[in-house]
Amino acid sequence: MNLRYSHTVKKRAIDLVDFQSKVNALAFTPDSAYLAVATNDRWISIFDAQSNERVDHFSTKPNNKGPKDYLVTAIHFQPQDDTQQPKLAVGQSDCILFVYRWAAQDDSSEELVWKGKKSIVNKFLESAAVVSIVWPPSTASQCVYALTNGKIKVGNLRSNKSHILYAIESFTVSLAMNLSGTELISGHGDGSIYKFTFPTGSQESSCVKLCDSPQTPLLLVWCTSICVGGNDSDLTFYDVNGNKEQVLSFHDDHHSTFNVVCGSPSGQSIVVGRNNMLCLLTREAQSNQWIKCDSKPLVNIISSTALAWKPNGSSVAVGSASGLLNVYSTIHRRYLYNNTFEVTHVSPSDVIIHDKETPNSTPISIQSTVGEIKNIDIYPEPGSTELCYVVAKVSGALILCDIKASPAKISQILWKQHSEISFSFHDANACLISSHKELSVIKYGEDKIVGSFETDFTSLSVVSLRTDRNDNDSTKNGQIAFLSDKKTIRIEFLDDMYKSPVDIYHHHAIEFLELSCTNRYCLFLDDERDLYVFDIAIGIKSHLVSHCTYAQWVPLTNAIVAQSKNSMSVWYNAKYFDNVSDFV
Repeated sequence: MNLRYSHTVKKRAIDLVDFQSKVNALAFTPDSAYLAVATNDRWISIFDAQSNERVDHFSTKPNNKGPKDYLVTAIHFQPQDDTQQPKLAVGQSDCILFVYRWAAQDDSSEELVWKGKKSIVNKFLESAAVVSIVWPPSTASQCVYALTNGKIKVGNLRSNKSHILYAIESFTVSLAMNLSGTELISGHGDGSIYKFTFPTGSQESSCVKLCDSPQTPLLLVWCTSICVGGNDSDLTFYDVNGNKEQVLSFHDDHHSTFNVVCGSPSGQSIVVGRNNMLCLLTREAQSNQWIKCDSKPLVNIISSTALAWKPNGSSVAVGSASGLLNVYSTIHRRYLYNNTFEVTHVSPSDVIIHDKETPNSTPISIQSTVGEIKNIDIYPEPGSTELCYVVAKVSGALILCDIKASPAKISQILWKQHSEISFSFHDANACLISSHKELSVIKYGEDKIVGSFETDFTSLSVVSLRTDRNDNDSTKNGQIAFLSDKKTIRIEFLDDMYKSPVDIYHHHAIEFLELSCTNRYCLFLDDERDLYVFDIAIGIKSHLVSHCTYAQWVPLTNAIVAQSKNSMSVWYNAKYFDNVSDFV
């Protein structure tokens, strides 16, 4: 991965005249679409991250209408927020935390959200200044923030009340959260670092002293390791138990001490700001050590004061003491797929896919949790040339994505063998994988294999998968039909593990089968060209026509159409199989 200067946010949006324009804090919205910038003059600007246009600009408020002698010290957007009602937490040095909410007046455009009504929906008055803010994604109604008096508190947006998670006697200088949002760490003036674990299920919350840092942990970020920086030009890395992993020394560099630090969304990279220099660190897979990957001088920036990594991993925003805001792309590699999709590897395990033919479309971020993404393929919808399904191959895993869904549905499953594998996308809700005489069903959006079945017959002509229904019954009854041997059809029920499979025994080899859209019937053709329909509910097989050369279900109905010699037959409802219309 390399750092590359991308662009500068328009100067007219941020005043560059005096120290009042210093950038104190940065925050991206969870969908990476907008960037909030807090400056020394106590104003907050919202920018469109793609066009760099400022969409909102407002002045913050003091504590209880006091004098405007405070600073905005931290900002953070609510995770998994409603794009029509985004919320922004603003921490201030005058001992208060505000939560702002925007409400759209017109649902037709997301940009109109920032032109809509803006209001303060929560106020948390404290006894000390706010140092930092983190917002666990699992508790979107609870915001966690650190105070200078050593207290780590959580503010409940529903009750508008706060309570103490834990308190340390030494003042707080930094706060960070792990990638999953289940634990957080705080750094204190005496060099101590404490870890807090949120309650999960039967496990109660806990707070332990993680370690003692040799320097004051002014900079703290939790990636795959815990990175601690102070004023001695060293970065120290610890594991989750507080054991020291390594120390990276920057004494040979002539760029003073560290100013700011932030970690990538994947946790495999870290960016450190040192006055007018930006340094990129990555974790090497083979040695499992952090290494200096790239360094870049900051364009027109004397001192970096704030960093924010885009949630999709594609770029880093850098704020300066003069108020200038630069953006640097963090790209591993980039290429154009089928002249339609721009595929950007922002890290070995992070890929962003953007439809270039639809400029206003939302880029799709695919992240691997188990290893490096080796290959990306995009498949069309059956019967169409439109590319709709992404398959990413990872060492020991597969990632599937339905990009036509809004939002895109992504599944990641463990998968060892990538050779002799084929994919079927005929079902709207699930992918059928055929590999080494085995059929596997994966529903989009679920990180598990719904069902896995052994068979010697994996041709799509004798395999039928149905997870969607076209009747008034809303119950789940996904089914798959395949051949257990050449004369036996097996029907497995995907959504009811306790329901016994149905076997259809036949006296001839079967060459074609297909489930109806309601999963009530199975149509099949044998090698004698006889066409049958099987009622799964009552277990009755009925002969339809002989000398059949073609047959299928009419889409989204229980009607059957078949061709026999020089005539065509239509059954308008499979339930009444003896009621047939013949056309010559």
